[in-house]
Amino acid sequence: MALRIALVSREFPPDHGGGIGSYAARIVPALAEAGARVHVITRRLAGDEVEAGVPGGVSVHRVKMGDRSGESCLRASIVVAKKLLEIIGSDGLDAIEFAEYEAMASAWFALRGLDERAARVPVAVHLHSPTELNAELNGHDPAALDRGLRELIEAERRCLALADGVCAPGTFMA
Repeated sequence: MALRIALVSREFPPDHGGGIGSYAARIVPALAEAGARVHVITRRLAGDEVEAGVPGGVSVHRVKMGDRSGESCLRASIVVAKKLLEIIGSDGLDAIEFAEYEAMASAWFALRGLDERAARVPVAVHLHSPTELNAELNGHDPAALDRGLRELIEAERRCLALADGVCAPGTFMA
């Protein structure tokens, strides 16, 4: 039986201008080529109703993710968790990968304590560029960040702490 993997990425072709989207655009076809069945959960964009160039073995699920504010990220996390449960119900999943950015795994980790289907699926969180590091590199004083950003940073930290595994692209990010 083919490995069934879900990758949660706000960015996926044709929208993949950032590092997370570039990673998703490359890893998804590689996983499919290796024989995995891949479910990509990504944001819905105007005009993207028809998927072009998606390899066999890949299903793209476009959902409403809102803007990138802290509260919107939490709402998007809930939408993603619901979609993951739907996929588990129809196809099953062997693993889920989330980026740490925007704490998109928050609702899923909360659900793991309430739903045995969620509790059974291992979760990896992939380090890309946490909000805390972005703020620091952009010269923002951590003490001066608004409440929403501080809460998002804490949510990203919780997701990393709750993950079954953490992936990093290199030693600096690790």
